[in-house]
Amino acid sequence: MHITLKPDRNQFIEAQVKSGKYSSVDEVIAAALELL
Repeated sequence: MHITLKPDRNQFIEAQVKSGKYSSVDEVIAAALELL
């Protein structure tokens, strides 16, 4: 699946990965989906 995010959301996700909290963008998205 391919999704397009607004720049601010993309920056947030990239920051989460860069901080070390998540190891990949996929991991951030998976965590977000689990909250739904």
